[in-house]
Amino acid sequence: MMNLQKATWRPLVVAVALILAIGTHAFAGGAKEAPKAAVAAETGNEAPQLAAMVARGELPPLAERLPDVPLVIEPNEEIGRYGGTMRSGLVGGADLAWLIRTVSYDWLVRWAPDWSGVIPNVARDFTISDDARVYTFRLRPGMKWSDGHPFTSDDIVFWYEDVVKNTDLSTSYPGWMTAGGELANLEKIDDYSFRVTFSEPSGLFLQNLATPSGEWMTNYPKHYMSQFHIKYNPDMSALIAAEGVETWDEVWEIKNDQYGNPERPTLRAWRVVAPYGGEATRVTFERNPYYWKVDTAGNQLPYIDGWQFDIFQDTEVVLLRTLAGEIDIMDRHITNAENRPVLFQNADRGNYWFSDRPFAHNNEMNIGLNLTHDDPVKREVFQNRDFRVALSHAIDRDEMNEILYAGSTRGWQPAPPPQASFYHERLATQYLEYDPATANRLLDQSGYTSRDSAGFRRGPDGNRITITVEVNASNQAWIDALELVQTYWAAVGIDMQIRAMARTLFYERKAVNQHDAGVWAGGGGIDGNLDPRWFFPFSSESLYAPKWVAYYNQGSVPNLEPEEPPAETRRQMELYRRMLASPPDQHDAIMLEILDIAADMFYAIGTHLRPPGYAVFSNRLRNVSPEMPGAWQFPNPGPDRLEQYFFAD
Repeated sequence: MMNLQKATWRPLVVAVALILAIGTHAFAGGAKEAPKAAVAAETGNEAPQLAAMVARGELPPLAERLPDVPLVIEPNEEIGRYGGTMRSGLVGGADLAWLIRTVSYDWLVRWAPDWSGVIPNVARDFTISDDARVYTFRLRPGMKWSDGHPFTSDDIVFWYEDVVKNTDLSTSYPGWMTAGGELANLEKIDDYSFRVTFSEPSGLFLQNLATPSGEWMTNYPKHYMSQFHIKYNPDMSALIAAEGVETWDEVWEIKNDQYGNPERPTLRAWRVVAPYGGEATRVTFERNPYYWKVDTAGNQLPYIDGWQFDIFQDTEVVLLRTLAGEIDIMDRHITNAENRPVLFQNADRGNYWFSDRPFAHNNEMNIGLNLTHDDPVKREVFQNRDFRVALSHAIDRDEMNEILYAGSTRGWQPAPPPQASFYHERLATQYLEYDPATANRLLDQSGYTSRDSAGFRRGPDGNRITITVEVNASNQAWIDALELVQTYWAAVGIDMQIRAMARTLFYERKAVNQHDAGVWAGGGGIDGNLDPRWFFPFSSESLYAPKWVAYYNQGSVPNLEPEEPPAETRRQMELYRRMLASPPDQHDAIMLEILDIAADMFYAIGTHLRPPGYAVFSNRLRNVSPEMPGAWQFPNPGPDRLEQYFFAD
């Protein structure tokens, strides 16, 4: 296990061992010694607008809206006060990640705020068998959806039987619901409990449920969504015609849009009222009157009335609005090293402060050449390991560090950060030295000695080797970094072109193998055992080999023909499957073997460890943690329990 002195928060690898060590005992906390559950007093207050609705007979009394056993939240600092609208921003039409990190992180289980373990949430509690094959969950009797309809085990079974197992709606099973290639069995025990049974041990199941992967398990209100399911409504013709589509599953997709369909009930603290999509310029959420959490005084949460997300077309507008004091929370898009000076200089004017984010990522920006390119010439060039090593040696990471990050970081390959329990020094540090002579020698030895009139090297077909690197247009920091890399590669005779595009187009192109190369942040660092995307072709985020990803996922990647990868890569896939079926005390050893092969294969090119991160919060906000980890698998700031945030004035 990792040395806990290396970090101020315990990473999920501690949680893996901890959770399975509890055997069949219910786990109600996340630390090594589970904290005592907070206890509420008698049912207390509710938001004034809800109290007014009760007085008018438009809403049942609070005691009838709460479950028999509400989840009691102990505020970070103090009991809050009701009121106010949280202001934030989205960039473009596909910024769902920020909604997941804020108004949506409220699932069956969740990470403890310090990432010390998995704790109950929608589930009242859970037990795990000693062999990590059987997981039993108890729900909260009396819990309701935002429209007042009861939430029961039937909703979970609906997700499993009628969504996951329905081939019209699901092209494949969620990987975290399988073990040994078989889908786990989910069975209802009674109205408020259910059991998940795997054919083999599944040591990361609970952790996956706490990540964004677990979002949908408690997000299918059967009473509402069954109206749009062919099994429950065989006469779908009227609905299909009304929506102007051709099939029932298209109707389902429209009605299932949790951010685009205000009629769809939710369990979360806030429900959407002005949807995200189309020509919308603002997305708004209002409090859920049936929310099932209270503070230690018995007051119903959330404290804040609602959220307002303005939709911006670029990050510069987000930055300007933040500097003007018109943003209350932003942990995304603008909180990078480039903007740190101007944000710090204008903190008083903008009336905000900073929460630290020790990143768990493996890199600030990884560059992935498409090793499964459809063009046979580019495929040959990109699959040449010496070519990739040469490009790595051609990058002056020290200069980039000074220019872009004020010397705050260091060069790094796509590898776990030093505080990870499966840190791999060779993978992290190989080929980092700025050495144009070595780069030129390797390119010459690869046969790319002929140059055109502009000095660029020719490939096997006699044409200039040109690499078009695609990048999310909203991330100016990556574009700035690529402009430097462009000059470094040109110096050794490689023509690199930068193609900035909307995030949606970026995802569409890489999903169908249309890109030469792309860049993305190094997700999967400390949490690399949950998200090994940069260590082998694991998921769609492994943009360096989409067809090998399709192979690993049993050919279930839509619109992409799978391709058998090299033997070394197949070995990594076998090892990872073995890890998923192994007890946690074996995980690090297996991960290190996977990383040994990753170092040999050198799939992608890294730039730097992510510089120290931060988030921006209004000075008016209270109960905000001064520090929390930063990672997609720990979708900050969500685990900080935003329902207990409040405005002081």
